[in-house]
Amino acid sequence: MDKKTALLGYGMVEIVNPEGEPEQVKVNQIKASQIFDFQQISIDEAKVVEFLTGKPMKWVDDLSLKYPQEYGKLAEACMKVNEDFFSSFLKRNKSRLKTFSKIFNQEI
Repeated sequence: MDKKTALLGYGMVEIVNPEGEPEQVKVNQIKASQIFDFQQISIDEAKVVEFLTGKPMKWVDDLSLKYPQEYGKLAEACMKVNEDFFSSFLKRNKSRLKTFSKIFNQEI
């Protein structure tokens, strides 16, 4: 993620929208308070795109059907904008789980 994206809290990606027109789409960064919601949808790429762009699912589906490469470009941008935050969260979560595992596995 570049410094501008970090300061603004979002990135922009230019794609061809479902109507065939060029469009600048805002891709939001995940906020700490949204991490649980994001985890719930993270394996569903279309829901991730909807969540991070604020575009309706019909728009996301139409884009994926009419312009699959543009959809792919947008999906990649969603992950790129959030890569640093989500990666560091997963590292912290792994450490937290190790700590909990040690606590729960101690003899009483």
